[in-house]
Amino acid sequence: MNSQYLRTMTLSIIIMLGGIASSANAQEAPDTSCELGCVTLLGSNEKVSITEVQRDWGVEYEVNVLDEALTITAFGVTNIENDYQTYNKVETWSDRYLSENEWNEGFGFTYLGNQVSTNDLGVFEDLFGLTENYVAFFFKKELADSGVVNFNNPGNNFYLFSAEVASELAAFNGTNVVSQSVTNDVPEPSTLAVFALGLMGLVSRHFKK
Repeated sequence: MNSQYLRTMTLSIIIMLGGIASSANAQEAPDTSCELGCVTLLGSNEKVSITEVQRDWGVEYEVNVLDEALTITAFGVTNIENDYQTYNKVETWSDRYLSENEWNEGFGFTYLGNQVSTNDLGVFEDLFGLTENYVAFFFKKELADSGVVNFNNPGNNFYLFSAEVASELAAFNGTNVVSQSVTNDVPEPSTLAVFALGLMGLVSRHFKK
C-alpha cells in the first residue's frame, strides 16, 4: 500500500472515531464546531453557501442549499496550496483536488453516469476567480437516489485534509453553474469613453449636414 492510501485511511479513522465520540457526548458537550475557526462562503445569487470548518486535521465543508427548488450535483471550493487531499463519505459521490491547469486541460471523470471533463463545466478562472489556483472538487458519480445528500444538515461528509480555510465556491446542477461566489460582471464603460462616443456622434451629424 502506498503512503497516500495509508494517510487517507488513517485520517478517515480519526474522523470516524471523532464522530463516535461526539455522538456519545452530544448532550454534555457544548457546540465547538467553530472552535478553530469558520469561514462562510456565499454564492452571489444567495442560493448556496458553504461553511468551511477548521479542524485539527484539515477542513470540513458544510454545504447549505438556500433555495429549496435547487439540487446540487457537484461543487468546488478553492485553496492556495498544492499538496492537500480531498475525501468524502457519500457512497455515490467522488472527489479530486485539482490545479487550475488540470481543470482547464480537461480532467476526465464519471459524472451522473456519464463520462465528461471539467471543460464541460467551464473555465477555472471564470468559475473560481484568480485568487487561488487549486480546487477541492466533489461530484456525484451516479444517478442513484442514494447519492442525494441532505446538504442542510451539519456534517456533510466532505473534507480536505491538511488544509486551512480558503476563499471561493462554485456549485453545479449537471453542467450548469447554479451558484458561485465569484462575480463576472461586464464592467461599466468609463465616463471618458461615454463622452468620446457622444462627441463622435455630434461630429457625424455635423458632416451629414
